[in-house]
Amino acid sequence: MLLPALSVLSNRVEISFVGREPGLGFVRHWVHSAKNLECGGWHRLFGADMDGHPLPVSRADRVIAFFADETGRLGQRFQAFLPHASIYIFPSFPPGDRAIHVARYVAQCLRRADLGVDVDGAMENSLRRPLIQNHQWVMRSNRVLFHPGSGDKKKNHPPGWWCRLMDAFQDRAGETGFSRILLLGPAEGHLLPEFQTRLKTSGTALVHCPSTEELTVLLQESGLVIGHDSGICHLSAMLGTPTIALFRKTDPVQWQPLGPQVQVITRLSSDEQLVRNVRDAAFSLL
Repeated sequence: MLLPALSVLSNRVEISFVGREPGLGFVRHWVHSAKNLECGGWHRLFGADMDGHPLPVSRADRVIAFFADETGRLGQRFQAFLPHASIYIFPSFPPGDRAIHVARYVAQCLRRADLGVDVDGAMENSLRRPLIQNHQWVMRSNRVLFHPGSGDKKKNHPPGWWCRLMDAFQDRAGETGFSRILLLGPAEGHLLPEFQTRLKTSGTALVHCPSTEELTVLLQESGLVIGHDSGICHLSAMLGTPTIALFRKTDPVQWQPLGPQVQVITRLSSDEQLVRNVRDAAFSLL
């Protein structure tokens, strides 16, 4: 969600980005250095003892952090380590009553931190071109990738619905010539038995737990990705792959994937009508 703002800042300021893997790999193109929060000494911000050693970044004009810091303790620690820096700490997400995209909220926070971010320009830029740069050239195929999971089970349509969706694509596979892949990650391993029989009879291939590099190429090579509001759909959209994002519980106003070819579909109909809506949207993008 930082990428739209980073994309308009990277040529103007020197940015050290601190976050977690595997996300660091996707921001490196837009920052001067990317550091892993979970190693290298960042624990000194949160532990009981500062232990007399510096942080991995010893100089900064501004510190902008997205954390819960109700007591102010984290801000005090940053100030102690970086006494000459201006410290800005924002909640990780916009207040619950604000109908605003999280990427827009983040860009607004950076503007409040006196970085002069063009918020509207950053958001428009994220819809015009892919923000995640994969330097390995790949050719887009006629493959449709289905991803039936997410980090929150409440977001997910059940496996039976996904089987009906894949059947609907199978009905038209001969006339279009596209192939189908079912992608399951670590969080969806328990769904594999529910799909195995259908995979054998439908000609749909399975990819289970690819590496980050394999996943990135797989998404970039696909002609279309269909999934829930999930990290997979956000990654697909920012790679520039045509993407259909299904929203069941979460709000697309806050979480719509950002990219040049994204279509959002919310559940406003029966299961069967939703299958037809997704199928029709898919063939309009293919």
